[in-house]
Amino acid sequence: MLEDLSERRRAAISTPGTLEERTWHVFGRLMRLDPASWLPELVRRALHRRMSFSRQELDSLRLSLWEGVAPPPARQTLLRRRALRGLLYPAAGELRRGRVTPLSVLRQRLARRALEGGPLEPPTEVGAILRTSRRVLYVLPVLDQELEMEVPCDRDRDAILRALDAGLYESESARLQRKRFYLILLYCDRRSTPLSVARLRLYKENPVLLRRALAHRRGLDTARVAENMGLLRWRKMPGNKAEPEA
Repeated sequence: MLEDLSERRRAAISTPGTLEERTWHVFGRLMRLDPASWLPELVRRALHRRMSFSRQELDSLRLSLWEGVAPPPARQTLLRRRALRGLLYPAAGELRRGRVTPLSVLRQRLARRALEGGPLEPPTEVGAILRTSRRVLYVLPVLDQELEMEVPCDRDRDAILRALDAGLYESESARLQRKRFYLILLYCDRRSTPLSVARLRLYKENPVLLRRALAHRRGLDTARVAENMGLLRWRKMPGNKAEPEA
């Protein structure tokens, strides 16, 4: 897996104290162990409930680090429709010669891109994805930098919503049978990344917000989605020897 990574990523992994270095070593250590010794416990600590995993499911476990996941086609269709109607609210424009690009200009650019048929929202990178025959678990690791809180085409579309949307789509599109999807924010403490922690808690405690943010999804059980979102501190992560477990 290491040889498949970019030079920048490999350099970050070899630098002590970086998010990449911790992610690589913690998840790498876990994957060398029997999943029965840590996967059920990881889920329990993050979601505060116990889940049973069969031996067959545990043996099917696969790990992917820093994978780019694309938004669902329905999301791109919705963005394209809104762009052509001038209804998007993009992130603040860049500064040029001391002036911010006007909203009207940003909307024109998005409308042109929509007419050209290109995607308006790029893929998002998920730090760690754990896949079994029955479940998909997206883990968003952070240390001292916040998750992205917007994308160029949508100032309200944060990294949590992007990962949630992509993960739900993957679980729904699974061959043979639909998989269960879970999303976990892996963080140090609230002081290091207060916005990311607060945002996930906001969605978890107010599922109605998910219905509005994922308007392109029909019949979404937002209560179930919120129930399957969780927070976990690095020091409580099974296999993390960088900090004492509590």
